[in-house]
Amino acid sequence: MPSSKKKVVYLLGSGATHAVVNSIDSQLGLLTRNVKDKFDEIDAARKSTIDPDIWNEAVKEVVDIEHLISVIESDYRFYEANSLREIYRDTITSLASKIGDLTEPNLYSILYDLYKVSDYDEELQCFLTLNYEDILERTIKEQFGDKIDYGIQLAKSEEDSSSEVGSWARVFKLHGSFSWLNDRPVKVKELSDIGLGKALWIPPGVDKRRDNYPFNLLWGKALEALLSCDVLRVVGCSLSRNDWGLIPLIYTAQSFDGTDHTLSVEVIDYPSVVERMKANYPYLVFKGPGELDEFVSYYIDQLATTDSSAIQDELRTELENGSINIMKFWLEMKVEQVARRGNGALATPKGYVAKFYSKE
Repeated sequence: MPSSKKKVVYLLGSGATHAVVNSIDSQLGLLTRNVKDKFDEIDAARKSTIDPDIWNEAVKEVVDIEHLISVIESDYRFYEANSLREIYRDTITSLASKIGDLTEPNLYSILYDLYKVSDYDEELQCFLTLNYEDILERTIKEQFGDKIDYGIQLAKSEEDSSSEVGSWARVFKLHGSFSWLNDRPVKVKELSDIGLGKALWIPPGVDKRRDNYPFNLLWGKALEALLSCDVLRVVGCSLSRNDWGLIPLIYTAQSFDGTDHTLSVEVIDYPSVVERMKANYPYLVFKGPGELDEFVSYYIDQLATTDSSAIQDELRTELENGSINIMKFWLEMKVEQVARRGNGALATPKGYVAKFYSKE
């Protein structure tokens, strides 16, 4: 008998890992602005490989670093574009390494543990991630003991999805990873163990090339996942011009004819971000926080009203507060929704969800 659970795929951008990192240490972050803040720590010898005008542009708060790299490259300044990419890569690696071990629960732990709840009405299909670091995978391996199916062939010494032993989490890294050694088959290493130019990743740029193996395979698997799931939940990814490759993927999944498949795209982000996405891509259908049951039902209870405008106003006021960690806020609402069922509904082997709910 087919499962009645909703099949869910997650699309994680840098905002998701930033939320995880920031909830561990409020002084840390992995958004572009956090990366650029660390550019000043790059030694003078490396800075000297880049034209001062380009460097001054790169460190501006409002500048899109990925777009800037593309512009430099399109001007045939390949050496400087590569130098800026390497600095970008080293900075992210340095920031990610400051998290240390991941033996304590974090927001990724809560999200993953939620799918260990026995009667939860959702079924996790896979994670699609645009992030180069390995905080999600390390969390799953170190805290749950589950293995990672990256969707590609790994060296025999590495974890391989052909094994039938143990539990597996599918994590498709669409832009590659700083922990992947560019070899055949691919080897998974610590971030710090892979030197410059050895990592298998699609560098920053508006035109991210996905035609070569293993990226052609991963993007194909991503489309297959979207065509067979009920919900794509987008966390920390605003689908900007740097994520252009995702737009036709989502469009195909939402408009695919010949089946009764309907893909709902839920965006866990600030209302203003969702409104911008809707304006930029009117041919895609997005649901923002105000359209998600977990938020609406919560505010109905809090405000003792079913007045949609009052709920939306309150939700916007709270979410547009810059101090809100929206991934954590959404998880609180989601877990609250599950807890209402009672009868030990939050019980899991690790107990992370229950502790998160009780704020232990």
